[in-house]
Amino acid sequence: MADTITPAAPSLLATLPGTLQSHPYLVAIFGLLAVYVNFTRRGNFQWKAFLSVFWACMGGLVGISSAFVLWPLGMSASINWVVARFFFYSGGFSTGIEFRIVEGREHLDVNPAIFIANHQSSLDVLMLGAVMPKNCSIVAKAEMKWYPLIGQFSEFLGGLGGRHQGMRAEKKHARMPLAMVVSQTIFLDRKNHNSAINIFKNAAVKVKSQKISAFIFPEGTRAHSQETDLLPFKKGAFHLAVQAGVPIVPVVVANYSHVYDSKKKTFRAGIVPIKVLTPIPTTGLTDSHEDIEALLNRARDAMLNALKEITPEETKESKKVI
Repeated sequence: MADTITPAAPSLLATLPGTLQSHPYLVAIFGLLAVYVNFTRRGNFQWKAFLSVFWACMGGLVGISSAFVLWPLGMSASINWVVARFFFYSGGFSTGIEFRIVEGREHLDVNPAIFIANHQSSLDVLMLGAVMPKNCSIVAKAEMKWYPLIGQFSEFLGGLGGRHQGMRAEKKHARMPLAMVVSQTIFLDRKNHNSAINIFKNAAVKVKSQKISAFIFPEGTRAHSQETDLLPFKKGAFHLAVQAGVPIVPVVVANYSHVYDSKKKTFRAGIVPIKVLTPIPTTGLTDSHEDIEALLNRARDAMLNALKEITPEETKESKKVI
């Protein structure tokens, strides 16, 4: 009796044309969605926002996966770099937005240092992928611990790192604001002043002893502004730099409200220039109010001048269009 050959089951792709013919309403739905996404501003914004969130969540999984490889090798401070680069390429491809360093790339090699940058929107995670040094921690707001997958990534690593390094909070209220994770992420609760002071003191010791840099947004919140301007700076980054005895490296990102504006539902492709300024030394400075204020003003003035210099005219003109 001859062997019979059972035909392979048709693939989903092969059966798709027949499925669409049997259900023409699916063609109509997909067609309407395609029109909505490609030919309406709101639809394009929602689709790209969805892709950005999706890739950010995938970045959390990449972070957890890379931790199992990098942490045993003593390269835990590079986990943030791996996640940032992943999102830089995946998110950049799906949104069409490229953050490009146009000047000062060599200053990113300064280590240890406190890197500071202007904070415009949640899209700045793409920017981090362009400028994040390999041996660098991130200072983030405490609320990010509850972000899906991203927060769990940090909390997971925080438990792993805490058991390994024997870290303990000095005070009860310091446990929630700070999770010194294996990836060296620092969670900061700005509403708790005493806790924030302790966090920066501990971080300064870590920066100095382990020669790990830190990346901070000194504005403390996203500006979401069409104006070529900066919000007032918080002092934490400057206290940290002085206490650790390391330079401040300002990173200036051009105003990109012409390519991304959540209020106007704008999300279009484009290139966003970045300028890394000359490091500002902290040698000889003390933690006094006068020295910190002078350092803050020096950094902010330099960043504001650079911001006005590199922001394209297209952005400056777009604020006039309602």
